[in-house]
Amino acid sequence: MPFSQSRHFGNGARNAAFRHDLFVYSSVSVPSRCRRRGAWALIIVTSWTQLRLGNNNAPRLSAAVFTGPGVGITLTGVLAWLMACFHFSSSYAWYIYGAVALIISLLICRALPAEFGPVSAHADLHPPVSTELKKLVVIYSLAGFGYILPATFLAQMAHSAFPEGDLAAFFWPLFGLSAVAGVALVILFAARFNTQRCLAAAMMLQGVGVAASVVMQSTAGLLLSTVLTGLGFLSIMQLTMRFAREISTGSLARMVGLLTSGYATGQLAGPLLSSASVAVSGTLNEAIILAAAGLIAGGVSVMTLIQPGKSNA
Repeated sequence: MPFSQSRHFGNGARNAAFRHDLFVYSSVSVPSRCRRRGAWALIIVTSWTQLRLGNNNAPRLSAAVFTGPGVGITLTGVLAWLMACFHFSSSYAWYIYGAVALIISLLICRALPAEFGPVSAHADLHPPVSTELKKLVVIYSLAGFGYILPATFLAQMAHSAFPEGDLAAFFWPLFGLSAVAGVALVILFAARFNTQRCLAAAMMLQGVGVAASVVMQSTAGLLLSTVLTGLGFLSIMQLTMRFAREISTGSLARMVGLLTSGYATGQLAGPLLSSASVAVSGTLNEAIILAAAGLIAGGVSVMTLIQPGKSNA
């Protein structure tokens, strides 16, 4: 059964379908308001941690910050599976997720800073954004566009492959664990290699993973797609932030905001394209292949269009 055919999503035994539908809805279908607030949280936490670690001369540990979303994805998937096993309704599942998020927020709120640090006398001056950073923002939007389709429809693809039983529910936690592994690889090895080349390789490797779900319509293809897409998810974020610091100067918060805005723009384009693909052909094949092509094109562009020596252009 083709993994990318949306018309086949939901087939299978009724009891298994109930559990998987809840898993899909709880793990993937995030309201737009949550996405916007998540983007703000990413901007604020990234800016704060990058400044804090920079002042403490520990820039390598900045990559560890990005393990948080990977761990969260894994735990969210496991929690969704447990709630589905007990036949919780989707609305009740959202209440549980909200309660967990509120409790965690209350536990960490006292550790968050009241301000980022001393304000410079020239804080109101905004130097122009460098040409190289503008290029990186556009390329980073391709990363957001390329990742969102497989990440959004991963659970449905797994459900299509395993309509009976609970095996499909573990592909989302596998995605999260792969994301953590990608960050661990950045921490261990990125400092030994050129950041530009690492970012290009990560984007192209993720592009291969995205395409695998269509080119290899089998269990092996789904596993390869899950692992490679997960590996690239957070590592591309971290490598992009690191590369941006290398090619530009100025406010870190502003730089992170620009990059995150580009990434979010790519994420918004993904569902629109998937809807058009399903309306025209009845499958997600075309949209997923285009997403993979965007990631590979982004990796090539990192190497060919950005010249770090011109960071102040």
